[in-house]
Amino acid sequence: MAGCCIAGGTAVGTAVVGKCTEILVDPLLKLIWNRITRVFKSGSNVKTLKEKAGKLVAEKQRVLQFTEAAGRRGEEAALNVMNWLTSAEEYIGELEKLGDDEDKAKKKCFAGLCPNPRARYQISKKVEEYLEAVAPLLEEAAGSGFLVSYRLPPKEISTGAAEGFEQFESRMPTLNRVMEALRSASVDKIGIHGLPGVGKTMLAKEVARQAGEEQLFDVIVMASVKKDPDLKKIQGEIADKLGLQLQGETEFGRAIQLKGYLNKKKILVILDDIWARLDLGELGIPFENKKSEASSTEEEQMLCKKKTEEEQMQCKILLTSRDLNVLSRMGTRENIEVGTLQAEEAWALLKRIVGDEVENSELLPTAKEIVGKCAGLPLAVEAVAKALKGKDAHVWRDALVQLKRPCPESFTGISANVYSAIELSYNHLGGKELQQTFLLCCLLGHNSSIEDLLMYGIGLDLFGNVKTTGEARDRVLTLVSNLKSSSLLLDGRHNGLFDMHDIVVPRLEKLSLTGNDIEMIRNRPFPENIFFHVKSLEVRCIHGDSAALPIIFLERFCNLQKLQIGCSEIKELFPPVASTDSSEKDVGGRLHKITKLELNQLLKLNYIWKQGPPSNLLFQNVKSLKVLSCDSLISLSESTASFQNLTTLSVKSCEGLINLFSFATAQSLVQLQSMSVEKCHSLTEIVGGEGVGLADVIVFSKLKVLKLKGLTRLASFCSTNFTNFTFNLPLLEALMVVQCPKFETFCRGVVRTPSLQRIFTQQDDEGREVVELNRTINQLYKEKVGYAGLQDLNLSEFPWLMEVWNKNPKQFLDFTCLRVLKICNCGNLRYLLTPSLALSLADLRTLEVQNCEMIEKIITEEGSTEVAENKMIFPLLVTINLGSCFNLTSFCSASYGLEFPSLSDMRIIDCPKMVTFPTTFSTVQVKEAVEGGSKERTGKQYADIPTEPFFSGQVEFSSFLRLVLSLVNMQQIFNRQLSSAMSSVIQSVGYLTVFGCDNLKYLFTSSMIKSLGQLVLLAIRDCKMMKEIIVTEGIAEEEEMMFLRNLETLRLEGLPKLTGFCHRNCSVFPSLTELALVKCPLLETFISSPTIGDTSHVTTSKNGENACKSPLFDAKVAFPCLEELTITGLENLRIIWHHQPPADPFRKLKSLVIGNCGKLLTIGSSDILERLCKSLEVLKVIACDSLEKIFELGEVSIESRTKSLGQLKRLEIRDCKMMKEIIVTEGIAEEEEMMFLRNLEILRLEGLPRLTGFCHRNCSEFPSLTKLALVKCPLLETFISSPTIGDTSHVRTSKNGENAYKSPLFDAKVAFPCLEELTIIGLENLRIIWHHQPHAASFHNLKSLVIGHCGKLLTVGSSDILGKLCKSLEVLKVIACHSVEMIFALGEVYIEKSHGAQDTMLSELNIENLSRLKHVWNKDPRDILSFQNLQSVRAVGHPNVQNMFPASVAMGFQQLEEFGLVNRGIETERVVAFEGEEAARRFVVPRLKALSLTSDDIAMICNGEFPEDLFSNVKVLRLLCYHNEPADFPSRFIERFFNLEKLFIGCSSFKELFPSVASIDCQEKDVGWQLRIRKLTLDALCNLKYIWNQGSPSDLPNLKSLKVQRCDCLISLSESTASFRNLTTLFVTSCQKLRNLFSSTTVQSLVHLQTMRIEQCKLLSEIVRDEGDELGHVIVFSKLKVLELKCLTRLASFCSANFTFELPLLKELIVVQCPNFETFCHGVVRTPNPQRIQLTEEVNLWHSVELNNTINQLYKKMVRIEPFTVSNCNFLAGPLLILSSTAR
Repeated sequence: MAGCCIAGGTAVGTAVVGKCTEILVDPLLKLIWNRITRVFKSGSNVKTLKEKAGKLVAEKQRVLQFTEAAGRRGEEAALNVMNWLTSAEEYIGELEKLGDDEDKAKKKCFAGLCPNPRARYQISKKVEEYLEAVAPLLEEAAGSGFLVSYRLPPKEISTGAAEGFEQFESRMPTLNRVMEALRSASVDKIGIHGLPGVGKTMLAKEVARQAGEEQLFDVIVMASVKKDPDLKKIQGEIADKLGLQLQGETEFGRAIQLKGYLNKKKILVILDDIWARLDLGELGIPFENKKSEASSTEEEQMLCKKKTEEEQMQCKILLTSRDLNVLSRMGTRENIEVGTLQAEEAWALLKRIVGDEVENSELLPTAKEIVGKCAGLPLAVEAVAKALKGKDAHVWRDALVQLKRPCPESFTGISANVYSAIELSYNHLGGKELQQTFLLCCLLGHNSSIEDLLMYGIGLDLFGNVKTTGEARDRVLTLVSNLKSSSLLLDGRHNGLFDMHDIVVPRLEKLSLTGNDIEMIRNRPFPENIFFHVKSLEVRCIHGDSAALPIIFLERFCNLQKLQIGCSEIKELFPPVASTDSSEKDVGGRLHKITKLELNQLLKLNYIWKQGPPSNLLFQNVKSLKVLSCDSLISLSESTASFQNLTTLSVKSCEGLINLFSFATAQSLVQLQSMSVEKCHSLTEIVGGEGVGLADVIVFSKLKVLKLKGLTRLASFCSTNFTNFTFNLPLLEALMVVQCPKFETFCRGVVRTPSLQRIFTQQDDEGREVVELNRTINQLYKEKVGYAGLQDLNLSEFPWLMEVWNKNPKQFLDFTCLRVLKICNCGNLRYLLTPSLALSLADLRTLEVQNCEMIEKIITEEGSTEVAENKMIFPLLVTINLGSCFNLTSFCSASYGLEFPSLSDMRIIDCPKMVTFPTTFSTVQVKEAVEGGSKERTGKQYADIPTEPFFSGQVEFSSFLRLVLSLVNMQQIFNRQLSSAMSSVIQSVGYLTVFGCDNLKYLFTSSMIKSLGQLVLLAIRDCKMMKEIIVTEGIAEEEEMMFLRNLETLRLEGLPKLTGFCHRNCSVFPSLTELALVKCPLLETFISSPTIGDTSHVTTSKNGENACKSPLFDAKVAFPCLEELTITGLENLRIIWHHQPPADPFRKLKSLVIGNCGKLLTIGSSDILERLCKSLEVLKVIACDSLEKIFELGEVSIESRTKSLGQLKRLEIRDCKMMKEIIVTEGIAEEEEMMFLRNLEILRLEGLPRLTGFCHRNCSEFPSLTKLALVKCPLLETFISSPTIGDTSHVRTSKNGENAYKSPLFDAKVAFPCLEELTIIGLENLRIIWHHQPHAASFHNLKSLVIGHCGKLLTVGSSDILGKLCKSLEVLKVIACHSVEMIFALGEVYIEKSHGAQDTMLSELNIENLSRLKHVWNKDPRDILSFQNLQSVRAVGHPNVQNMFPASVAMGFQQLEEFGLVNRGIETERVVAFEGEEAARRFVVPRLKALSLTSDDIAMICNGEFPEDLFSNVKVLRLLCYHNEPADFPSRFIERFFNLEKLFIGCSSFKELFPSVASIDCQEKDVGWQLRIRKLTLDALCNLKYIWNQGSPSDLPNLKSLKVQRCDCLISLSESTASFRNLTTLFVTSCQKLRNLFSSTTVQSLVHLQTMRIEQCKLLSEIVRDEGDELGHVIVFSKLKVLELKCLTRLASFCSANFTFELPLLKELIVVQCPNFETFCHGVVRTPNPQRIQLTEEVNLWHSVELNNTINQLYKKMVRIEPFTVSNCNFLAGPLLILSSTAR
């Protein structure tokens, strides 16, 4: 029992122990186990941690991206998302701490023998806890509904004042009324109205601000409606401000969503700028179904009173509009007007913007008036004020003028004041870039993106000098900011947008685009509606072989009404169906609004409408068609085209047009009302071509006006041969037929014109009555053939014409209306008029006969019995011009008198057989007198003709006459026996010019003097026998004469036998202002011989005999008004003035020029100079080899000496071999200083080999001298004074030990305070220019210094003079001074600055051929001088220079534009001495525009570390001295010049410039530079044979000017395929192997050539060579105006092929010294403009209708006729053909 108990107890104990063990031990064991396992699992736990942490970081990144995207959408992430991000951020931060613990756990204990279990346990525990916390975050992030965002609520209205709102006193009542209406429960719609620019929008914004401040509404939104409202855009604008996202695609769906939201809140909606009634229901605003109080029933009104304010007024609307009627139609309850500002308020606004400066006395009245012109409109005042702020008074005055100009009518609805103010603000924008940006903003429209503005601005290349998009964006932001400051732009709805006021936006209704513009727009993403408002479009300059009208592009202009197409090479306007895309075939309907079509200068267009679609659909609604200068146009359309809506048609100057319409097309002209056809010289009929059998009646049912003018080949309106054909014109009222000489009949059939009463043949006549149109036109044609009513008759190029009329033409001809009669180049014509015909020319105004070799008389003797009373009167004749009529003996017979009461201009030139004007000699007598001698025209052969005056008493003139007689064989002009009739003739002469009349010995007799009262100008030249001008026979010597009282100008030139003007006593020439005596070698005395007993001018000659020296001007002659006196070529003249002249004889003389008077001893005595110099301003003395001095002041009184030469402004002495000194001062004390020449501005001394000084006495200064030139005076070393005794500053010791004196050119005592230009050239002995201590007042203003060919000059200047020059000197040139070793000697330069280098003004530096030059500066000018303004540097020929420019100088070349270094020499190491490659890489010349480089320069640049964009701004490049073999043209190098426009290539051995395709890489950039070249000059390329070879990849497509000279191997400009399509100017000279210029293929590309000059090419035989192709049979120089061919000895013709040349605009053809030039070409030459030719000094000027004939005739004359000298042909005008007659 006990055992059982024990056993039982044991079992119980065991159970108890087991239970205790289970309760106590197991958890303990587990705890121990977990701790132990944590130690061992620490590595795996850390690994798991890293995986979970990576997932957490990735999820965090995903959630962050979601929140950022929501923010960009204007939304905000949900709160749980934001909390998750916060938790994730915390756990990720704890992860970094765990990383530190992990590093600790890895450390070992027991000296590194065992891991640290405690640390491992702790890290493992933390990791397990971290993993438990992170797991829920990862699960939450993985949930499907986790990422949620919501739209942000709208921002509250700012509580500050509305930006731009001015709280004017007059505005406050208006603002209060609006606020009261908003607070009222009975008003739901409020309207604000007023003028544009009055401030409605600003007031609405202020209302919104105050309403938000008072919390009257939950939300306030504002949207802009504008003129063309976009409902979707307005809905989106409202929804954005409500924080609402509209999901609907349609306007209706969006409106429902918007209306549902607005009904839930109390909202104020402001709709700004409404132009027309807007359906608010369609917009989504719940107002449209409410009834106004006025229309509500009483029950409804009672019901409204019971509702609460919240129920009654959930939403209110505020509308602004410029039109009150619009607001009324919108149903507004209360309309409030915004008035203009009061005058005081407008002035206060302007003053606030401009500042107090507007109050000054000069601006105040103008500013007040400007404010008045702004009419109280704040927008206008603000725009004007910002534009004029800070401007000068003259700008304000100009602005006032602009504001007074009327507003254009096209700006309807805009006040003229506002428009003028906006225009003024635009005109005062700072620069073209800002203006163009503003116009682009206007194009983009309201609330446009700045990014779009950036994109389009870059595409249009608006922003200059930007290279990256970032730079462009900064520029755009700056420009937009400036435009906002000018009140032209406003802030947009949000950042990134801009807006503008409606009255600022100039709606784009008219646009002009070139072909390049269209390509640019096509290739860039412009909005499709950008041209929505364009109504008028001009398309021009579409060139190229595939030029076509851009029909697809025109689809963008959906409202286009007018289309102009001009200056293009379009061959077809509308391509046929086969060549048209399917997308183009339906384009006709898209251009249906075009009503006006204008075509101008489409030179390759054959037809406007071609047969078939789409041309029969396009422009089907055109009402007005205008066609100008389309020379290839054959007809307006092919047979089936229709013009069913055309009302107006105008066709002008289409040279190739044959007819206008086919018969079928004419039948479609049912709406045509006006038709005008002018100057189409090939047009033969209006209606013609195919389709005559389709109908026998054509009806122009609405045609009222028909004008046919200048149609020289038009024979009829319709030339059909069917007599039963009928034209019906029921409404025709006006028919004008002008200058249509072949228009014989209207048509062959019947013409019905019931409304036509008269037909007009001139624009100003009364018209001819019409009974039957065909009969009337035929009658006019017959009269026209008889020249009835003719006013202008011009006969030219009739070589076989012997008589114009061989019978009395009165029987069938009527010339009573003839006004102009011109006859030219009729070589066999013997006379022009019969007496009877001459009597009928009562209306004749101009008579001109030129180059009619055989004409003998103008009016023949035949029929003279018909002249009544033996007198012939030409009552209205104004001009007689007779020239180059070599057999003309007289105007008419002297058997009857001639009267010219209106004649004012008579010119008779080169008529060598014309002895008298009316003659008593028969033609036979004159011929017999001359046939015995040589046929050469000299004066001797006519000596036997009896003396008879040119004008006898039978000729009467009544009006003031200009008379020119040249190369006429007369012995006297007027009869010596003066009759009353002759006296009236002489009295009429006002201007008399006589040239080349070799038999004329005198001009007037003393009896004629009193009759010359009207004579104003008298010019006599090249009359070999002329001895004196006035013969004074029969007048007593003691009798004095005052004559020629009105003579103002007297010129005597080239009179080798002239001894005097007159040989009797004369007193004065009271009105003479200009006197010129030129090349009269025997002339010594102008008027009187020396008086007996007067020995003042008698000197003793070398052999002891007395030699009389008579003065040119006697003691008794005076010229009180003379201002200009010229005396040149008087070889025997010794003395000019009498030693005792009358008082003040030349008191007004301002200019005195004396030249080539080799025996002249003195200018004048002290007395005469003292009188002369009171008014003399200009004195020039040239080539007077006996003169030793100009002025001698020693004999002049001290008082006069001080005043002497006081008015002289210009003094020039040149080429006087004996001149030693200009002013002699002997007799003046040395201590006496003189102030003379106080007003002298220009002094030039040149070519004076013996000159030693200007003056050799003390002088103070030249206070006004601005220009001084000392040229080729080899002995000149000192300008004025000799060195002062004791001054040893310039003494040095010579090599032999003796002192060598070095005098400076400018002494220390002479001053030039105003000198700006100094030129020193050819002073061979000059060593020093400046004194070491120059005058304190000298050279401060010197701007230009030129020094050349001074072989002994050592340096330009020391530091002392450099200190003066650096402040003003702009140009420095030093040339060919071979002793100069340095330019600037830098010492202690005086700098008027406290620190830093002195800024110099030097802009141009030119140093050439200084063979000993070693340094430009003797030391680095760093910290002394800076050259920031240097723009041009040229250095040529300096073999000893090591470094041209120190780095300190070169780094300052920020303004440099031109840089040229040529032939520097082999010793020159570097142009710029850089310190290291880094400095070279930093070397940038940002403004460099012109550069000259040699082959060595280019090699140095290519091998250096220069930046790629170093030459990015260079526009002009000169390449020189490429002499290596082979010389390869540096095409790749030129690619560095991104903006190159002008290229000069010279002095090189290139064999080809543009290599063939086979010799270049495929990279397009190798030839890209050729696209930019505009001007190319080639000079001295000795190996060049062709400029363009066969297969050259480019032919400079944009080249406009080409100059080629001295390329002696050049054979032709190009081979056959080259093109010059943009070339306008071509000049080729001195190319000795050149045989021709172009091929016949190349020449056809010269469509823009305007000027061609070819000179001195010995082997050139033709200009255009024949390539044997059929394409060259017609060659057109459509724009050539000037063609000049000179010194081409082998040139036989322009082209030897049988081509047709057309030169429609040729005005001037010059052919000089081309002895073999026999014909222009062997084909036809068309020059529509008649050429004019007339002899003038080896040059002939011809009228030319057919150019080949003219040139051939001249060629035949040149081989036998010597040149003639004729001048003063000022009456010639018009196009010129000039050919030299130098061949014998």
